[in-house]
This record gives sequence, C-alpha cells and structure tokens, in this order.
Amino acid sequence: MPELSYKSPFLIYISGGLEDFYSLKNIKAEFYEGMIMVQSTATIEHEESFIIIVNQIYNHIKNHEMGKVIGSRLITSFGENQKFVPDIIFVSYQNKGIFGTNEFIGIPDMIFEIVTDTTKNYDFTIKRDVYKLNKVPEICFYDLSDYSITIDVLEGNNYISKKIQSERQPSRTIKGFFWDPYGWKKMLKSEL
Repeated sequence: MPELSYKSPFLIYISGGLEDFYSLKNIKAEFYEGMIMVQSTATIEHEESFIIIVNQIYNHIKNHEMGKVIGSRLITSFGENQKFVPDIIFVSYQNKGIFGTNEFIGIPDMIFEIVTDTTKNYDFTIKRDVYKLNKVPEICFYDLSDYSITIDVLEGNNYISKKIQSERQPSRTIKGFFWDPYGWKKMLKSEL
C-alpha cells in the first residue's frame, strides 16, 4: 500500500505508483508523477452546481450532435503519469482521443472544474498547470466563492485568460453555448 506523504483538511497526498492508484477503484483520486491525490467528498453547493451546468452542456451538445459530455467520475488520462478526474469534460466527435471502460485517453476539447474553498489552490495550481501543459483547448474554472468563471483558451501555443462574473461568454469549443456564471448563480440560489 502507498505511503502517506501529506494530508490537508480536504486532500490527502500519497506517494505511489499506477498500480496503487488503480487499486483505489471507486475513490475519487488523481495521479500525477508518482503522487496520488485523494479528495474529500463534495459540498452540496458543488453538487447542485454540477447538476445545473452539466445538464445545460449535455442538452446543448446532444441537441446539436457535437460529441460527448462526461461527468466527474471518469479518469482523463494525459499519459502514464497524468491521470485526473475533472468535473466535466467535452469531447467532440472530431477528437482523436479514445474512450476506455474507465477513462478517456487523450486531450478533451474542454475541461470544466467547479472550484470550492477546499479545492481552490489545487485546482488553480496543479490541475490548471497540467491542463495547460497538455494543451487542452478550453479550460474553465467556476469559482463558487464569487460565482465567477476563469476561462483559459488556447490561441496558437499560448493561453488567453479571462475572468467573467456577470456577463455571458461564448464557449470557444462548444459552438452556440454560453458560459453564464450569473445565470447559474441565480439557479443555484433558488435550489439551495
């Protein structure tokens, strides 16, 4: 069994290999360069946000026959040493990646993370850096502390970043879909 390396209130970092990572089975964990990150359970606000957003994205993509939208339990494998579990991924029909039984192997067209106070540092450092390193075309972070979305869009070899809070922003990879943090906040507040 892997050795505990570091523990925070909401994340446990464990040194280990791929065999250790896959042995965790139904535990939400991620693997990066010999380190396994085990996450705590999600908050009610995170899960309500997830349901609202994934349903809107899913319905848009299905109605326009654009590809697949996958939720937060499928591993996204960027390679042998980079296995992450984003909240939402979009994979277009033109994408060359491969869906396995338990993971998507390749680069999703879009990754969407719902950020809480417990995951903020991890999401905006390690995960964001890995997603950019692997050239994910569109990366979104919906921050529940202020209901803003930070959007990173790949332009050539560089990322252009924009933070929105009250306005709608068209998605670069999901044609006809708009990121709508204010609309989601209103829906979320009526649900909680």
